[in-house]
Amino acid sequence: MDNLPQKMFNVRLNAVRGKTILVQRNQAYELDEVALKIWELCDGSHSVEDIASKLINEYAVNYDEALKDCKAYITELKDMQLLQ
Repeated sequence: MDNLPQKMFNVRLNAVRGKTILVQRNQAYELDEVALKIWELCDGSHSVEDIASKLINEYAVNYDEALKDCKAYITELKDMQLLQ
């Protein structure tokens, strides 16, 4: 896994009826609050470990759990070609 995940250039973030949606071509993916925070931090300057550290400061979760979840979610976003 690339240690500095970065958004693909062709993915847009939209708000639709109070929901946050990632849009790429004709696909749309809804983000919850934590997923949005991870997405925002995938800017090519934060490592996966940095992202996990930021999550534990905002949510009641330990570092190991946050890191495991971040890695899994970032892998999923890469598999969907939303991150590079």
